[in-house]
Amino acid sequence: MARSSNREALLDAAARVLTRGAQHLTLDTVAREAGVSKGGLLYHFPSKDALALALLHRELDAFDAALDAHIAADPDTHGAFTRAYLNLSLTPNPHLGPLFTLAAQNLGDDLLTPIRARYATYRARTEADGVPGAVAHLIVHAADGLWFTDLLGLAPLTATQRADLHAFALDLLHRGRPT
Repeated sequence: MARSSNREALLDAAARVLTRGAQHLTLDTVAREAGVSKGGLLYHFPSKDALALALLHRELDAFDAALDAHIAADPDTHGAFTRAYLNLSLTPNPHLGPLFTLAAQNLGDDLLTPIRARYATYRARTEADGVPGAVAHLIVHAADGLWFTDLLGLAPLTATQRADLHAFALDLLHRGRPT
């Protein structure tokens, strides 16, 4: 098996472990999940921080690719980024949530720095989306708020409430067109 595929298999194992919660991400657990020795894991990732950072970059890259795919498939270019961000933020991601939890809990700036950088990129893309700033920022921050509410289990919305919020945000985005 090639080194890059071994590395990806280890990241896949780490992602599976993370679905059980951020507290379960240990080098021993990931090595066991991947069916390799801890030394084999350490060859690719010399620390838990390095493993988490690599997984974070992979998940953020996948989120960005999904954003770009949604935008490319959207026939309406006005607000396409904001719409894609809203739609993807309302789709549960079993890996990003625990990674964000790890970043906030104990791995600090090593994980927060790339998250902050992506958010700066998302803000710039939102501002260049052709939607009045207040409307776009309200929608993006509402989507983030809903995502974090779900992540932390803080009075999650029902499916109906979630669908209503989604429809309202899309309507607000549509009404935010320049005249």
